Amino acid sequence: MRHDLASNHFGEGVTRLGDHLYMITWRTGAGFKFSVDKLQLEAEIDTGLGDGWGLTTDGTHLIVSESSQNIHFLDPNTLKEVRSITVKDRGKEIKWMNELEVINGELWGNIWQTECIARVNMTTGRVIGWIHMHGLREGLIKRGLVGSANMDVLNGIAYDSTSKRIFVTGKLWPRVFEVVPKPFASGAAPDWAAVAHLCHPRVFG
Repeated sequence: MRHDLASNHFGEGVTRLGDHLYMITWRTGAGFKFSVDKLQLEAEIDTGLGDGWGLTTDGTHLIVSESSQNIHFLDPNTLKEVRSITVKDRGKEIKWMNELEVINGELWGNIWQTECIARVNMTTGRVIGWIHMHGLREGLIKRGLVGSANMDVLNGIAYDSTSKRIFVTGKLWPRVFEVVPKPFASGAAPDWAAVAHLCHPRVFG
């Protein structure tokens, strides 16, 4: 099955909630609601956000990122905001959360232009941890699977809640990786300044 968007829309995040698939679009702020069985468009709604990057669900609301430090929780029936949180790491606002996934009650999100995934408290917006994915992209290039010019940033998280398996990938990557996050050994964890250097967005402020 296939549904073609109008040429003025660039589809971004997609998630399933109940018997529907939801999609948001880049820079237009449109939200689409499709039936799962026939991929039939049931509604096109202006979310009021003006932009759309990542999309996931906590089982009740749709959760949307739009390049700022704010994460929006939308009513799936109206696609209007119910509440929002501001993502912060030790008081510093964190922008550019892109692909999103809810994992074990936490909101995980790729930070655009980094190789880091933020783990965010969905009530407070506080960053409670970071997942470092450094080396995946470079490994694909070194193995000759794709040239560096053909691969974009780390930007894909999927979670199988039944088997508790986590998968990551990136834009135009030829592989999907199953990963098992592990804590650093005692005394080996980088300090906060090093984490901030690696994971906080820097370009364009």
